[in-house]
Amino acid sequence: MPWIKKYLLWLLFLSGSCSSAVAQIDSTNPPVPDSSKTPSPTGPNNFLADSIIQLYPDSTVVINHIYFEGNKRTRRVIMLRELPFKEGDSVKIKDIPALLAQSKRQLLNLSLFLIKDFDVAVTSNHEPFVDVTIMVKERWYLLPLPHLKPIDRNLNEWLFERGASTSRLDYGVKLLYDNATGNNDKLRFYFVTGYTKQLLLSYNRPYIDKNLKWGMNLSLALGKTHEINYGTDNGEQLFYEDKNGYPRNFLMEQ
Repeated sequence: MPWIKKYLLWLLFLSGSCSSAVAQIDSTNPPVPDSSKTPSPTGPNNFLADSIIQLYPDSTVVINHIYFEGNKRTRRVIMLRELPFKEGDSVKIKDIPALLAQSKRQLLNLSLFLIKDFDVAVTSNHEPFVDVTIMVKERWYLLPLPHLKPIDRNLNEWLFERGASTSRLDYGVKLLYDNATGNNDKLRFYFVTGYTKQLLLSYNRPYIDKNLKWGMNLSLALGKTHEINYGTDNGEQLFYEDKNGYPRNFLMEQ
């Protein structure tokens, strides 16, 4: 059944969430996707794929190589972990569309890649081996954000009870850095001044071991504030306030 592999690629178009590009490669170079060769999801291609599945539903192929393109920062091992198959696995022809759809879903759940720039290609060199190429485009990972917040319990209290006083505002900047080392890790830095002074630095890494089972989370926060909540009276919070100093200094680490 040599012609089965020739048309195996059309199976990709059965999964509505995955687009595919077909390219013939030699044994020394990875596949080069060509989006111009992507056929229409309707018409003869679907009929051909359906026919192959119906005629040879239990025929199997072997995943020879898995290639990633476009991941300039994200490490290969982080992406491989999300795939429902690995190199050397034997899969049935009828299962390929579902496996590719699941791969796309799980990789996009990492929130590291853009949906519109996600593509998959499958090519075959020698029966029964196939290569899989996954093409992605990474997001912009470094994001600075302004911080502006009244220190009162809600906006209504700040506007009407405190007269919208600018002295009761916290302001500063937040720096969010996702995928800092390519391991889907998150680095956070907050610099806040105004009524409350605060510095915060945190780092979260989901996997630190070779088996990708254990992670770590570190954080350090220090600051000082003009007031301390010491109780309530008829449902209202009571504060000890010192406008000329900082009665409370704090240091938190985790």
